Amino acid sequence: MNQAPDGEPKRTFSEEIDRLIVALRALLGGHWALLQAELGAIARDLIGTLIAGVIIIGLLLTALLGLFIALFLVIGSEIFGSMLWGA
Repeated sequence: MNQAPDGEPKRTFSEEIDRLIVALRALLGGHWALLQAELGAIARDLIGTLIAGVIIIGLLLTALLGLFIALFLVIGSEIFGSMLWGA
């Protein structure tokens, strides 16, 4: 191998291509692993958000059901004189 003016050994074209291919493989492999990790984190966050949404909707529906039951009991006591309709 000949030496370049800066003291480093000169490489042939095929050695440079081999180094480039190795660098590209490392780059793509690293990015693929990062992409997989990010997709996993996004999926985990999405599942957590969906579960939280279902819980919140369930709590809201339960509160509405309680409100309607209380409303019908009050209406029943005003109209029929008893909270138990038909009593």
